[in-house]
Amino acid sequence: MSTPPALASRPDERPEGPVRRRRRLGAVAVAVVVVVAGVIGVRALTRPSESPPVVGAELTDTTSHVEEVMGADAVLYFSDDFDGTTLDGTRWNTCYPWVVDDQGCTNTANDEEQWYLAQQVQVGDGELRLVAEREAVQGTTPQDGTKTYEYRSGMVTNAGHADFLYGYIEIRATIPFDAGLWPGLWLGPSDQSWPPEVDILESFGSRDGSIDQTLHRVGKSVVHKTEILGRPDDPHTFGLLWEPGRLVWYVDGVATFEVTEDVPDQSMYLLANLAVGGKPTTAVDEETVLPAALSIDWIRIWQ
Repeated sequence: MSTPPALASRPDERPEGPVRRRRRLGAVAVAVVVVVAGVIGVRALTRPSESPPVVGAELTDTTSHVEEVMGADAVLYFSDDFDGTTLDGTRWNTCYPWVVDDQGCTNTANDEEQWYLAQQVQVGDGELRLVAEREAVQGTTPQDGTKTYEYRSGMVTNAGHADFLYGYIEIRATIPFDAGLWPGLWLGPSDQSWPPEVDILESFGSRDGSIDQTLHRVGKSVVHKTEILGRPDDPHTFGLLWEPGRLVWYVDGVATFEVTEDVPDQSMYLLANLAVGGKPTTAVDEETVLPAALSIDWIRIWQ
């Protein structure tokens, strides 16, 4: 893997297929971005000559930034504050929408090492927890038949319950940054085609608070790198504004990245998952702490 420039965050355009870069920085919470020359329809929202925005400085700020992004007339379309003790089955499923039984699932295209199970999705104390742990389980897929997966984990999706076209998505979450872990908050097409895919965030086995904010599109993907430093494992608010011809990513109310080319114009659904291993991420090592959890305080979608 190549080493990126000495900046904490930047957009990049790459051919399809994962190319991940990581590095460590000092304990300062920043997001600095650079515009890559020649990339059309991609705009970083802070330039190197400007003072970098502080990401995650107000860790006690749990308020929404919707009025700053959409104005006072935004209408809440979908929300879950996870105040109960069980997952609301009228809002969520615990496997991908193409899975037809309740025996669990995985994503075979990425050679992931976990099998998703409903019992790894926990609700309590005002949060949703997607828990990954090292406990072998057998799973069956049409592609690989029956095999043993070394890890079990959790995922949720509102596919079939609250698919939507355009809006502002905001998620308050604590991301597990550790080797071999692949947490993701993302949008997939309702018709189950691919691409497009919009990743509100992914982290690929990073221990330094590195996240990717990505638009997967035909031919090439556009990815923006951001490192949430200081204490990246504290809760942060991740947002995505999706409008006709425009996508804007946010961290703690700070706009980090904008794309205006090849923006999806079809209905999509939301997913949150915690994968283990797989092609794009690092391997679990002896220092990886398991069980681990992607913890979510709330999820809201406005239109």
